[in-house]
Amino acid sequence: MKDEILSPSSTRLNLLRQSITNLLATEALITFGLLSAVAFLSYALLMPQLGFYKEDWYLIWAAKTNGAQAIIPTFLVDRPGAGFVYPIFYPLLGDSPIGWHLMAFALRLAGGFLVFGTLRRVWPQARIGATAAALLFIVYPGYLQQYNAVNKAFWLVSLTAALLSLYLTVVSLRSGNKGMALLSGATAVVLAGIYPTIIEFYVGLEAVRLALIWVLVAERQPGNWKQTLKGAMLRFLPYLLVAGSFLVWRVFFFESTRPTTNLGRLFGDYLSMPVHMLGRLVSETFKDFFETVFLAWVVPFNNRLYPAELQDLAVGGLVGLLGAGLTAAVFLWLQKRGKWEDEQSSVYRSWLWLGAFATLVTIFPHIAAGRDINFDRVARADHYTIQASLGAVILLVALLVYNLSGKARIAVISLLVGASIFTHYQQSALMRDNWEIQRQAWWQLSWRAPALKQNTLLFVGLPSGFALQEGYEIWGPANLIYAPQSDKVLIGGEVIDTSFVYDLIIGAGKYRDMRTIKVPRNFAAPLVANLPTPRTCLKVYDGAKTELGEYESPLVRLYAPYSNINQIEIDLPFASPSEEIFGPEPEHNWCYYYQKASYARQIGDWQEVVRLADEARLKGLNPRDHIEWMPFFEGYASVGRDKEARNLAVILKSVSGPSSLICKQLESQPRIYPGDYDVEKVLDLLCGTRE
Repeated sequence: MKDEILSPSSTRLNLLRQSITNLLATEALITFGLLSAVAFLSYALLMPQLGFYKEDWYLIWAAKTNGAQAIIPTFLVDRPGAGFVYPIFYPLLGDSPIGWHLMAFALRLAGGFLVFGTLRRVWPQARIGATAAALLFIVYPGYLQQYNAVNKAFWLVSLTAALLSLYLTVVSLRSGNKGMALLSGATAVVLAGIYPTIIEFYVGLEAVRLALIWVLVAERQPGNWKQTLKGAMLRFLPYLLVAGSFLVWRVFFFESTRPTTNLGRLFGDYLSMPVHMLGRLVSETFKDFFETVFLAWVVPFNNRLYPAELQDLAVGGLVGLLGAGLTAAVFLWLQKRGKWEDEQSSVYRSWLWLGAFATLVTIFPHIAAGRDINFDRVARADHYTIQASLGAVILLVALLVYNLSGKARIAVISLLVGASIFTHYQQSALMRDNWEIQRQAWWQLSWRAPALKQNTLLFVGLPSGFALQEGYEIWGPANLIYAPQSDKVLIGGEVIDTSFVYDLIIGAGKYRDMRTIKVPRNFAAPLVANLPTPRTCLKVYDGAKTELGEYESPLVRLYAPYSNINQIEIDLPFASPSEEIFGPEPEHNWCYYYQKASYARQIGDWQEVVRLADEARLKGLNPRDHIEWMPFFEGYASVGRDKEARNLAVILKSVSGPSSLICKQLESQPRIYPGDYDVEKVLDLLCGTRE
């Protein structure tokens, strides 16, 4: 018979196992695990395949070329605190996109933790309700700007600082330790002075702070509402002084030079059009309230269905189901340990008015400033929902508690979580494709153009659905590739739209200020490039011989004749994009050979054109756009390989419009290329027998 008395080592091992089991079984760890898992499913699965977008480009350019401290002055014009975020984080995160996306993920998750901690400390009995609100806050689908990680870094830092300040306020009022209460309160006051300088319209969260203090005072000192309000205001006084000082400074002393944040311009609008502006204020407040609380769970979901690929829909659906299943499992487990707090109806009565109040006071500042919420992907005005999502989820959970039974609540919350994860996954998939298209375009330009002349105005178009919207999305990456050592913008950039047609016609020369960055815009030195579809190659147009394929838009066809191919410096070494920023060089597929052949054609190296053509044929590479055969056709014709040239001419003539235009241009200026360019043979094979 074995000895039943355990050895000391066995006893210690069993105790350790029991301790670990007890630790892992705690509600807090289960809740934080669920929040982390759902955040991971929402934002992290495609994170390694995301890159830089929109405003990210001018921030990365400024930090890399001038140092992150150079970003500080660019924000002094409207949001003075925002610029200080980058000298803190850029040295840690650098130029690689993944670091910034990890930071955005961490801040989003931290915000969920703080929401959970704040609600549990104010309402300790609201166990499941606090978990539900934190969960919905993390996956809130009304805010889909997570991918814009560099630019939105200061948005998320400001929000996290505000939420931490609210949490510490609650800690200071709940703590029985005077030292802890003093330290927490003082830190909360400091943060209350910082976060509005980063994003000014977050200041509405101060009204949420007052409401939370009121709830705590009413619990500790029950009485009539006047006494409660007096006690709450007394405790709110330090924050009121900080917020009041900020508002006085912002309204009466600070002058924003950016029109959208200039209060003088805004006051002028209210004075000149009082009825219109006040009517708009009322109508937009109700509209944005409804959109923030309710439509945010439906419209973005629906908007992400149409552009999605079937594979992404399937994967997103599975990921959403997994998140919904995890949510349901954890909530059922929590419910077994204690039912939803139906008996504590006062908690959710408080949540009803708190959620509605918090939503209104956090959307009001940006509405008063003339902005409004919408879920259009191009406008990107959904970023005004992020601070209001706190109130929205509190109100939504309260409504679910009052209108549904326990299991029905779990089902609806799980459904909302699953649908939100699906929405975020589809958004990430869309931005993954967007980044890959951007990468392809910039790498192809680097294959085609060794360098660009200073003051070149580069126009770049991308496929429908991925179009660039602002000039910094062009001059930012272009200068990082072609002028990485310069602390000034040497190459201008603009999007291909109707705004600049007149400037192109007259060849105007202008500068544009991007915050404090001076950007040249020399319309007399344009270079137009366009990636018509994801499956075709980047076209760098020569206005003297516009090779327009099957897929160019009418606007690109309007721009192409103004493109000056001589803005490409052909005698300098080829620039190479930074792999840290632009990712690894793409595979040398058809587009690589097309770009290299186009460059060789420009310098008159017809033997190199033919060599590239033969190598591409050996690899079995072919274009999706027939016009991309043009440099190879001209190469074969110029070196006397008539059979190959004739075969390609047949293909090129199958697209009659572009070939007819090329023939007309060549007839008017036959010496378009240097070297042994056989224009006679080109015209004979492509355009028919000449007299």
